[in-house]
Amino acid sequence: MRLYTIMFIGLLIISNALFADEETLLSGDFDHGGFGGPSVMLTQINGEGHVLVGGRGGWIINHTITIGGGGYGLSTEFSAEIETQSAGLVNALLNFGYGGFEMGYIHRSERITHFEFHILIGSGAVSWRENGSGGIDTADEYYQDGFFVLEPSAMLEINIVKWMRANLGVSYRYINNAAIPQIKESNLTGPSLLLGLKFGSF
Repeated sequence: MRLYTIMFIGLLIISNALFADEETLLSGDFDHGGFGGPSVMLTQINGEGHVLVGGRGGWIINHTITIGGGGYGLSTEFSAEIETQSAGLVNALLNFGYGGFEMGYIHRSERITHFEFHILIGSGAVSWRENGSGGIDTADEYYQDGFFVLEPSAMLEINIVKWMRANLGVSYRYINNAAIPQIKESNLTGPSLLLGLKFGSF
């Protein structure tokens, strides 16, 4: 009788261990989706208003957490007179772009209007090119440089239809370790106004 009692208690302990809830980072029902879409930034470079065009995409976990990436490039013209080693003084155009990993949080995604917060961590490049047929030696590191970028954002998002959302927000771009003639990291760092569309399963 004592043996059966011990066996019964043992079975209770084993069954409790088998059916106990496992602790995880994301508990409860697990749901996921994805999104992608274009984005436009109205920003300042060297004190002048400019436009960056790009896009974002990623994985959505439980309608709340996003993991993905984004990238942007300068679409408006920024020119300056640059002294070059090979051609002397030339009129040059600025190339500027960056991208990287994004992680974000969506608050109350089921509401028609709600907030989204995300941060981009990545890298980019800035360089000069001659406004014409060429002439600046792009192999010369003096006229081009890479940099680190960190950009947190806060946006108001609107559910248009089930598979489409629009967002409007602000971001602040931190640029580190970028310097070419007439452009420094302080000229590239600053706030932006964000406009975007997202398509996918939310």
